[in-house]
Amino acid sequence: MEEVEGNNVLHYDKIKSAETILTQHLNRNLPSVNDIAKQVALSESTLKRYFKVIFGTSIYEYYLQKKMEHAKTQLMENHLPVKEVAYMLGYEKAAALSGYLKNTTNCPGSFAKRGQEAEFR
Repeated sequence: MEEVEGNNVLHYDKIKSAETILTQHLNRNLPSVNDIAKQVALSESTLKRYFKVIFGTSIYEYYLQKKMEHAKTQLMENHLPVKEVAYMLGYEKAAALSGYLKNTTNCPGSFAKRGQEAEFR
């Protein structure tokens, strides 16, 4: 673990670049971790290890969290329908997005107030 902590500074910019790639793909399919690693000039295992050290979570969990935050923003601030946001984020069915939102946020009740409760059943 000391080796990882000592090298955080050396890999920080590359890990931040990987984070940028993740956020750029919120509305698209995420490239494989191997492809992301190649883009930032790290091995896949090094990328995974340092990403977890710097962000405290796995690459996929971080990506999913950001994707759900983006979905919540689209639904609550931009008032887009659940079906539209689901399609925008690459989900075939609104129910799939709804399930992730229920598991990762506490926002389904706010959608019912907007008359979208049918989307969350």
